[in-house]
Amino acid sequence: MRFSDSVKEKIFKYTTGHLFQIHSLGSSLYDNQKSGKVTNREWKKGFYEGLLYLGNIVYEGIIHNLSDNEIKLIRRIEPFKKLRIKDFGDLKMNGIRTYFSRLTEKNVLKSIRYGEYEVKDKLLVEYLKMFC
Repeated sequence: MRFSDSVKEKIFKYTTGHLFQIHSLGSSLYDNQKSGKVTNREWKKGFYEGLLYLGNIVYEGIIHNLSDNEIKLIRRIEPFKKLRIKDFGDLKMNGIRTYFSRLTEKNVLKSIRYGEYEVKDKLLVEYLKMFC
């Protein structure tokens, strides 16, 4: 079984080396291949199924501890971009800084510096966008 270089790059980009996430995505992608090699053709379906698996095992427990507004905010995030509070000014939420702080406390976001954040678990963001 082989994975194309582009698929390996995507897996690492989303998981940043987290072994359980690598295993979950890799297993789902492997299950969807037909030719002995996982390529970009299998990515969409395998990614979807990997997220479902991670959702059932991990993410539903995390989501249970998030407020509706926190979920709304997370769904607007681009997982590979640095986040700035000022870029979310169009969201009609009072105290948006408070939501960013809460998401940092809940290990969803990581504070880089005042008013700037990054996503800790990119697959969680994709799961919320796809299934919530």
